Amino acid sequence: MTEIMRIQKLLVPVDFSAATEKAIAYAVVLAKKWQSKLVFVHGYQVAFATYERPPMAPTVNPMVGTGLSEKELSREKLNDFLEAFPQLDEIEHEDVVGLGFAVDVIRRTAEAENVDVIVMGTSGASELEGFFIGTNTEKVSRKAPCPVLVIPDDLKSYEINTVCLALDILNDDNTINLDVLVTLLTSFGAKLRIIHISDKEETGFKKEELPAHFKESLNQIQHSIHVFYAGDPQEGIEEFLDKFPIDLIALLHREHGFFERLFRPGIRKKMIFKTKVPLLILK
Repeated sequence: MTEIMRIQKLLVPVDFSAATEKAIAYAVVLAKKWQSKLVFVHGYQVAFATYERPPMAPTVNPMVGTGLSEKELSREKLNDFLEAFPQLDEIEHEDVVGLGFAVDVIRRTAEAENVDVIVMGTSGASELEGFFIGTNTEKVSRKAPCPVLVIPDDLKSYEINTVCLALDILNDDNTINLDVLVTLLTSFGAKLRIIHISDKEETGFKKEELPAHFKESLNQIQHSIHVFYAGDPQEGIEEFLDKFPIDLIALLHREHGFFERLFRPGIRKKMIFKTKVPLLILK
């Protein structure tokens, strides 16, 4: 019998939003099930004042009251925010505050703490926002050193009974690690539906054509395979979800080039902005 991965640390970024509250609530459910430690992280930036001193170029100096005190204020705000979750008294947890942009602080902390999964909220993004700057959640899903679990801010249920693994192409990349997915399925006793969405009817694969490393990882997991045609993978997934209610969707991370990301957003980016159920990005 294949040994199941023990998920020891979950990282939860905090930006004090409603989306963060939902992510914390979900992370608490996972931490209790897995007996994991929660690491809360918040990135702060120091405010600067700019003034002109002719004939020299503008000079930038830290504003009074910032510096080390800014870190302490951020930590105090983080602690106050976490007090709204009394469930944390039963879970091992710590908080981390770091100077810098949120995405960079999250990535650095994930690496330093050697976390297994990042759990973070999302409130979506408009087409314009998604095109030009995206969201921190989408950026973290690309840059994080580990799987990222995205929780929508309007999530109604924390049950995990059925999980969908979506393959928009036949991916035979053996570097994709399914351990977190297998642990989640096993610990919650959830069943798995694997869907392959083909943009050409003749390219759909049969069950026996599933990549070898998928078969090996999932051989003890109850699963079914569904293959169908759809011109747009996102529309295909949405069509599938209308027919088969799912509690969580898993996607495989694939790195796209800059221009492809900019002008032809990948399915991961679209799904993060529009997801109505938790979305697990596997790496």
